[in-house]
Amino acid sequence: MKGDNALNMEPVSIALAALLAGAVLGISISIMRLRQLRAINAKLAEKADRLERIAKSDPLTGIYNRRYLSERVNRLIEGYRKSGVIFTLAMVDIDFFKRINDSFGHQTGDQVLKKIASAISSELGPRDIFGRYGGEEFLIIFEMQSASDAVLKLEAINSTLERTNWGVPAVVTISSGVSEYDGCTYAQLLTRVDKNLYAAKNAGRNCIRA
Repeated sequence: MKGDNALNMEPVSIALAALLAGAVLGISISIMRLRQLRAINAKLAEKADRLERIAKSDPLTGIYNRRYLSERVNRLIEGYRKSGVIFTLAMVDIDFFKRINDSFGHQTGDQVLKKIASAISSELGPRDIFGRYGGEEFLIIFEMQSASDAVLKLEAINSTLERTNWGVPAVVTISSGVSEYDGCTYAQLLTRVDKNLYAAKNAGRNCIRA
């Protein structure tokens, strides 16, 4: 009788072992699939981040592009209207940049653009947003800073540029127009900084007007 019971238990033990093995296999497959999904998601997130950086960046200099600058200024305008948080905008233009292109070629001109972007970036802080507006013009957004704060930083930038080795027998300087936001539209703010930039050009270049 005991022998019969033992024989009857063997199929049950085998079945339980098979179920347990199947469960372990299923868990292993699930873990493997979970790891694969995590790896795929990580790659997709990395690709999305790369595409976002490309969409925001100027391809030559690597700094922000005009579209992103416009988006950021419009967000700051909304913030100002809701809570009164100030910001200042500066338009920066390389003096006599056409002469550099004409004298040394466009490749050299591109190198100067890259160097000037790097030199300006080195003088800016975490609340400063810097990008290429177009050609040899750049915009700097000074978040939560007044026009006088912006002018001080731009003066430091001018000093840095005077010490920079440009790789060409030429002096490279910038002129800047500055305006603190006061509730106007973005277009009006751009007009104001552009007007101040031309005032700096008319004052002899290599200077700042606010």
